[in-house]
Amino acid sequence: MTLREKIKELRLNGKTYDEIATELRCSKGTISYHCNENVKYKTSARRQRWRHKNTLAVKLGNFIHPNGKKRKLYRANGTKDPNLNLTELTKKIGDNPRCYLTGDVINLNNPQEYSLDHIVPLTKGGQNTLENCGLISKNANVFKSDLLLEDVYRLCEKILRYKKCGPSPQSSGEPTVYETVALTKS
Repeated sequence: MTLREKIKELRLNGKTYDEIATELRCSKGTISYHCNENVKYKTSARRQRWRHKNTLAVKLGNFIHPNGKKRKLYRANGTKDPNLNLTELTKKIGDNPRCYLTGDVINLNNPQEYSLDHIVPLTKGGQNTLENCGLISKNANVFKSDLLLEDVYRLCEKILRYKKCGPSPQSSGEPTVYETVALTKS
């Protein structure tokens, strides 16, 4: 029998919130939540307002506790870093938040614009630490995927070399000129 069912049964038997809380060792708020539909709506609305107001905190929670199929893998590689909290992350990001990969300025109030990325992916041995957490634009994060930074740089150089050598069959025929530091180094 679930907690909800036990609460409802005890309430139907005429027990008070205090009596139920004592018997089931739960809070009166939990009892109220399961007994009153209006409380559920208010709780849900309050959570939504908090999430909208604290987008960076939500992103940090998702960084530390990722959902989905890879959860076991993340739990195995993750660590409990005492420095990985909202205060320390805010200090690391600073007053002028920028994508660590592209340098683009990021608006922290727009959660669709950015992510918190594992600089060294968990799949490659990275951990849930403040040093391994980087602010990144959504597009850059999709591009990076689970690559190491060296692999991302090599891929970018390869793309730029290919584009500099001549037009692709899909282009209009005129080659695009790309000037990058990466190409001048090689």
